[in-house]
Amino acid sequence: MDAATKPALLIVDDQVNNLYATKKMLDHFDIEIYTALSGREALQAVLDTDFFLILMDVNMPDMDGIETVSLIRGNNNYRHIPIIFITAEDGNQQRLLSAYNEGGVDFITKPFHPKILSSKIELFLNLTLTQQKYVKLATSDVLTGLANRQMYAQFQETTISYSKRNKCIFAVLFLDLDHFKEINDTLGHDVGDLLLKEVSQRIKRGLRQSDFIARMGGDEFAIILTNIHDPKYAGGVAQQILKRVGDSFDINGVTVHCGASIGIACYPSCGDTSSELNKAADIAMYKAKEQRQNVQFFSNEMQAQMLHRLALIKGLKEAIGKDEFSVLYQKKVSSTTLEMVGVEALLRWNHATLGPIPPGEFIPLAEETGLIGKIGAWVLETVAQQIAQWQSESPVGHYPCVAVNVSPLQLNEPSFGEKLEKLLIDLSLPPGALELELTETAIMQDPDTAIRILSHIQKIGVRVSVDDFGTGYSSFSYLRKIPIDYLKIDLSFTQDIGTSEDADVIVRAIINLAHTLKFKVVAEGVESQAQVKFLTDEGCDYLQGYYFGRPSPADDFSHPSGPKVYSTTATAPPQAKGLSKQERRH
Repeated sequence: MDAATKPALLIVDDQVNNLYATKKMLDHFDIEIYTALSGREALQAVLDTDFFLILMDVNMPDMDGIETVSLIRGNNNYRHIPIIFITAEDGNQQRLLSAYNEGGVDFITKPFHPKILSSKIELFLNLTLTQQKYVKLATSDVLTGLANRQMYAQFQETTISYSKRNKCIFAVLFLDLDHFKEINDTLGHDVGDLLLKEVSQRIKRGLRQSDFIARMGGDEFAIILTNIHDPKYAGGVAQQILKRVGDSFDINGVTVHCGASIGIACYPSCGDTSSELNKAADIAMYKAKEQRQNVQFFSNEMQAQMLHRLALIKGLKEAIGKDEFSVLYQKKVSSTTLEMVGVEALLRWNHATLGPIPPGEFIPLAEETGLIGKIGAWVLETVAQQIAQWQSESPVGHYPCVAVNVSPLQLNEPSFGEKLEKLLIDLSLPPGALELELTETAIMQDPDTAIRILSHIQKIGVRVSVDDFGTGYSSFSYLRKIPIDYLKIDLSFTQDIGTSEDADVIVRAIINLAHTLKFKVVAEGVESQAQVKFLTDEGCDYLQGYYFGRPSPADDFSHPSGPKVYSTTATAPPQAKGLSKQERRH
């Protein structure tokens, strides 16, 4: 056992010979033995060292053993130390009673046999070692041996108190490993555990002895850099840690690469309580991960953004129950007749206190938090019910085919196809009444899985379109195999028609490619007569955008006065002007 971690015992006796003889009897114990020749020396020793047991002589000049114990017991920090009194054989009973009253737990009379002393020492030593074992289990991380969350909290409070008294700066660093879940899923939890152990050692090697590291759980670590002179020092340490963690790991012969994101909050500028500092470091870490910048210092702007984000997440969880979601519909027209042939369903969210939230803000958040499945199911059911209503209101059964955007997370849900088929059957809807839209990037994340799921969806008669085509990295070999009906040209290309030669070339190429592969083509984001003419001349099959109308409530489509025809020579409607691309997209 290391000397610094050995249990410590104090022997107090005013006779040097007694001290030496007693110490000699205990040489076989793996402990650190301290000695004191007086009560005053004993008090100083107690202040300097944490003892598991004190052997105290009763009869000493100046300050006897009983008075010394009384002073020790008067301090709450040392009341827990067990004390055995050593007294002469003819010691009177009254003195012994006083010793017990002051807090003695046992006594030994002189002269004593070494075995009697050893047995008493062994009892208290075993109690101490058992207690230390349970304390370690309660305050240490079993896997890495680092401090755990509880020990971190204690150390942080001590550091705050010290820093307040001495007007010091210290930094809190929250570290989260990048892609650790993927490593666990692909290489197994055994490799993940070994990686965590190695990461913890690499982090420790970059810290001073006065610094502190804890594993907070999973792949998250917390670091406290004590008594620093400048926050820049914390940034430098963070960069060194990232370099160490960024180097490859050899785990059982497998090369593993692992990065990290670190958020930094400094005392007192980012807060003067544990709660404030931890929250600030966590916000900064999240920002570092979000922006892929590895290291981020906390700022007040981050806090405002995080509070807004938390409010949105909370709102998303409650939005369906509070009836805050709605669906608008935007027309899709034939390029040859300019008559409406269908609509696209677009989700809208009007937050009770924050007002309308842009889809470009809340939909990615719903996907990130896993709420998109529940929200997407609500949209599909709402749209299906609306189609059923249009069907019942139409005397000749004419109603628009509705395209619904589907998240890849939603598509990969178990039995998605079966649930979709049941929804159509329950509402007596023909499969052709519904069309699903997925982004090109989403399909190419796992094209083999997409082929399997979309094949089932096509078999039940639901059409499939690839949204935002041209912005991803589709493999033409996969594009031939994926069961889809439409390609939608991304609005970023449509917007530049006539103003960018590159855009004209790309749009022309997409139309030709789609037709070669037997797909129909839809151009979204159409806003001008020039765009309509170019797309029509190039053979684009369908057009969609503000030129033909903004997204509207379902009631606007309930009682059509007849098919709307749009002139190829008309100017863009007034409502299409002055809107951002993001607003046009949604």
